[in-house]
Amino acid sequence: MSKKIYKLSDIEKILTYSPPIFLILLMVISIFISYTIIDHKQDSKIEFMMQKEKFLNQNHLDAYIEDTHQKIKFSLNKAQQNLQKSVHLLKGVYSTTRYKGLSSYIKEIEEKENILFVIFDKELNIYHGKNIARNIQKLIFNQKKDKKYLELTLLYISSQGKDSSLSWRDEIDKTIQLSYFDKTSDGELYIGAFSLVDSLRNLTLDQYVRSIVNTPTQPKKGYYFWIYDYARKNSFNIDNRENWELNVAVHPDNIYRKLSKYQLYIGITPNPKVLTNKVKKIKNEFETERRFTLFIIFLIFTFLLTSTTIFSSFIKNQFSTYNNQLETIVEEEITKNEQKQKLLIQQNRLAAMGEMIGAIAHQWRQPLNNISLIIHFIRDNIKENTFDSFFVRAKEQITYMSQTIDDFRDFHKPSKSSEPFDIKDAIKSAISILHVKDNITINFKAISLYMDGYKNEFQQAILNILSNAKDAIGEDNGVISIEVTEKQITIHNTGEKIQKEVIEKMFEPYFTTKSAKKGTGIGLYMTKLIIEDSMGGEISASSDDDGITFTIKLVTI
Repeated sequence: MSKKIYKLSDIEKILTYSPPIFLILLMVISIFISYTIIDHKQDSKIEFMMQKEKFLNQNHLDAYIEDTHQKIKFSLNKAQQNLQKSVHLLKGVYSTTRYKGLSSYIKEIEEKENILFVIFDKELNIYHGKNIARNIQKLIFNQKKDKKYLELTLLYISSQGKDSSLSWRDEIDKTIQLSYFDKTSDGELYIGAFSLVDSLRNLTLDQYVRSIVNTPTQPKKGYYFWIYDYARKNSFNIDNRENWELNVAVHPDNIYRKLSKYQLYIGITPNPKVLTNKVKKIKNEFETERRFTLFIIFLIFTFLLTSTTIFSSFIKNQFSTYNNQLETIVEEEITKNEQKQKLLIQQNRLAAMGEMIGAIAHQWRQPLNNISLIIHFIRDNIKENTFDSFFVRAKEQITYMSQTIDDFRDFHKPSKSSEPFDIKDAIKSAISILHVKDNITINFKAISLYMDGYKNEFQQAILNILSNAKDAIGEDNGVISIEVTEKQITIHNTGEKIQKEVIEKMFEPYFTTKSAKKGTGIGLYMTKLIIEDSMGGEISASSDDDGITFTIKLVTI
């Protein structure tokens, strides 16, 4: 496959249009990469913000739960203090009235403070609150009828000493009951106060509800708390409306903590508007960055495109100048080459003409001599009936001379147009023009073969080869063999073998192995031009021990 050769116009187009196309492609790629990077940074920042919000909300939830449980503990401590106060009050009454004055105060305090009293002596005899004592017995021993276990319960309480606070938890029913016991100053009685049995679950749930209700919503914080009771399948403040709703499921993406002990979910929900505003702010920030990046890219692209346009214009002008100069140089060189070629043809024709004139002189010398002898013989031997035969012989010689002149004239006359001709006849005409001595034999074997071309130029090419063959043989005896087949023309002479270096250069202009007086070095060069350029054929030469062979391949009809 042949390699493409670029013209100056092709190079000019490449240098003119390639940079802008490359810049446009580079700009598109730059915009795509920049937008991809900015989008990634935006998504990363939004993701980081969401993770940060989630982390902060988790901390808010943990703090909220911890604070609520502290409030529950505070509430229990307050109840415990109330029990202590009630017991100390009864101790004061007992110290003044003994047991007889306690009854009226016990009932009044129980109703007012929602507490229950248990009073027993050091002999474990219960004076008040036997049912409550049995309830405590059941919590400890899981039964409340056996008196022995009741005494063990009272013994356990008394073993805690005076000023003892206890909490009684029912892990099955999830309830709690607080108590406070103290001895009277005389050591005879144990006076204890119990809170009402309360559900730990309800106590915790109520505290969370009160915490939500008593804490006003602060939209600026961007979050609110809610409760989900998965035992009852209802929720409080799940939609930030501070009311209970049924059958509202918790979304798995929500942040919450499961309080398995109380069958509750305590959760936190970000304020959608706050999150939306934060996301919008980040997007606006990166939208500004996108526009600025696009502006910078367009600014750089405009600068580069302007520079490229100026450079392309400069290159175009330079190429235009060089192209014009080159066209001028090429035209001048073409003109010079045409002149040289015409000169070479003319020189070759003149050289051939010189040889033809020599041939004419040689061809005419003998006939003229014969005519002279005939004329002298006629003058000296005129007899009757003898003049006609001598006249005919003289006429034949004159006709031969006339034919020779016609052959030389036709050879020298240039062909004006391409036309079909017989290669065999053209070679015959060239042979008839060639003057060879008796030491050279010409063997000609050919078939009639027609081709389209310039007959006289072809004859001149053949004559140049035959002249070189004659010179190669010289004064020795030799043979020139010419054979025409359908594929090629072969001209062989038995001259001396020549070197390979000579064969490689013999078709070059002005190359000759003859002396300056005998050769110009343009005969075979002109032959190559005629055969290959004018007639579209091929010519080659080879040498061996038998002589030199010229092979011509032509396109025949």
